Parts: sequence; C-alpha cells; structure tokens
Amino acid sequence: MKFFAIITFFLLTLIKYSFAVWETLISNSLTDYETFEKYWNYKYPWGSDHNGSARMYGTSTDHTHVYLKENTVVLFAKRINWDEGKSTSNPHPAIHYHSGAIHSKQTFTVNDQYPNYEIKGEFMVPTNSGTWPAFWLNGAKTWPPEIDIVEFKGSNVNWFNTFRTSSDVSTYKTTINNKGAWHEYRIWITKVSNTNIDIHFYIDGVWKAKHTANHVGKPFHLIMNLQMEGSSGGNGPSSNTYFRGKNIYVGRTRECVGDECSNQSNASPTTTTNEKTTTKATQPAQTNEANSCFSYPTYPCCKGNTVIYTDEQGAWGIENDNWCGIESSSTPSSSASCWAKSLGYNCCSHCSVSYTDENGKWGVENNVWCGITC
Repeated sequence: MKFFAIITFFLLTLIKYSFAVWETLISNSLTDYETFEKYWNYKYPWGSDHNGSARMYGTSTDHTHVYLKENTVVLFAKRINWDEGKSTSNPHPAIHYHSGAIHSKQTFTVNDQYPNYEIKGEFMVPTNSGTWPAFWLNGAKTWPPEIDIVEFKGSNVNWFNTFRTSSDVSTYKTTINNKGAWHEYRIWITKVSNTNIDIHFYIDGVWKAKHTANHVGKPFHLIMNLQMEGSSGGNGPSSNTYFRGKNIYVGRTRECVGDECSNQSNASPTTTTNEKTTTKATQPAQTNEANSCFSYPTYPCCKGNTVIYTDEQGAWGIENDNWCGIESSSTPSSSASCWAKSLGYNCCSHCSVSYTDENGKWGVENNVWCGITC
C-alpha cells in the first residue's frame, strides 16, 4: 500500500505539472549575415544541383546569388552563356543558370513531444515563363516526404503539394492576384494520430486547403530556392530573376513535464488539474482596447481569434510568443445540430472562428478542428 501511495503521488505530480510550451525556432533571421548563418545554410541540403537547369551558389563570403537587403533574403538567378554540363540530379537537365538556395540548419519533426508547427513567410515571387521558385519542407533522411508551401511553375498559380510517395500526392492550386506584390504563405501542422498529420494551408491569412499525410516522426529541412525551367514547362528568361522572402517564421508546441517546464515563460496557461501554471506569460503593453476577455488581467486578450488550446475557461491563442485569451461573442446553441459530424469532426464548445469554408465556420479545440454552431 505504501508503494502504491508513492507511485500515485509521483504520477499525480507529473500530471499536475504537465504543460504545452510554445517555442519559436526561426524568427528575425534576416537582419544580418551573422544572424542569418546561425539559422540557414547555403545551397540545398544535398549540394548545388536539383531537378531544374539552375546550379546553386552561395557561401559566407560569396553573396552574389544569396544576399540580404533590408531584412529580406534575395535569391538571384542569372543565365550563363557557357557550357557547364548537366545537373548531377535526376533528370539531369543542362545547366543554364546560376542561382541561389538556402535550407534550415535545424530539422523539424512532428511527434508526441512536438505535435504542432507553424511555418510561414512573406514572399515576392517571379511568375514569368521558365521560373520555378519554391519554399518547401523536404525529408531530411529520405524523399518523400515533401510539403510545398510556395511553388510557382512559370505562372501566377501557387501549388500546395504534399507527397506521401512519388505517386501518392495531394495538390491544391490557387491563382494569385497582384502577383508582383508581397503575399504571406503559411501552414499549420498538427499531429492527428500515431502516423498522420494534418497540414492546413493559408495565403494572406485565408485558409485554402487541408492535406493529411503519414509524416509523423519524419524530420524535415525547410528550403527556399529559385530553380529554373524544369517543371515550369518552358524556356527560362534571358533577363535576371529575383525571388524575395521576409518575416520567415517557424514555431511549435512542445510537451514538457515537471521541472523542465518551470522556467518556461510561455507555458500553456492551464494544467490537467485545471490550476494556473506557476509561470505566467510576459504581458505586452496594454492598449486602449477593451480588456474584457476571461483571461485578463492574468493573461492579455488576443487581438486575433486563432485558437491554439481550449480548456474549461475558454479558448486560448498565442500572440507575440505569449498566451492570450480569446473572447467568444456567444456560446454555442445547445439545440443546434452538429453539421461537422458528417465530415468526421465534432462541434466546438466555443464560438471562436479560425477559418470559414463552404461547409461553415471552423474552430480548434485541443489541436483538433471542430465545427462552430453559434
């Protein structure tokens, strides 16, 4: 009995101090070359060549094809007029361009410890014939997996692709208006089973598509490259080509237990025993906006309504790497039918809308999408 009591106390202690922590992995990495090179390597993870006609160049002392300007990374492609042979990668096209690519030094893996990721950036992409810019996740050990966040193939259509195998691929295509302007491309990845993740794709804050893939436990590199010709389906331009990116961000939730959570300033605001954590998020300076949400003044009120976590107190978001409360405009009607069940989802216990599609309004509870009946 004494042994049982000790084990029970130990388990309850672990439960009491279990947290979800938000970690920022890449942010403000484009300010200067010293900072940049802490987060990014030049070229592809495997070298200079890939499946297009551009060969990638760039080092810490050669910034001709990868350079920084005003907190922006610029990849520059220039056509060459000499024979440089063929790409060393399949399908071995002739090299017609020198260009630039970068990849993250860190790899990113969705698993039980890191069940959610947010990856985003703002990009100004070339869309003329023969250009092939991309911002994508590629398997660090094998291919596939692959998740394409930005991919343009010689037009103003972006391809969201998820490769499970070379022949098992989900694709969603979106035409981009005002193609010469900056646009934000974002994915939210969440672990939904022991093997599968859901990938939600957004452009300029608007939800576009969801893919599901068996990518749990598979490490990824994040890559930005300006490839040419290849899958773009045409001859590339003779003029110079530029692919620009800024505000590139990677963050994730981390499950931690016990003392390892005690020094986290952005730990989840609740525990499984429904007590507040012993550490609180650093509160940003208050504005003149109403602070009427349930979490104030212990935690600030969110300006947006993207739900990361839900407990009995309400819906929580993360802004500026800190937890904040989301004020629901009302509560769901108890008499309303749950339209989301026919799509394989439950309905939310709150009214905070994360996105809307042709089916209706959607929210998130405990990292799972749910329909809103408010």
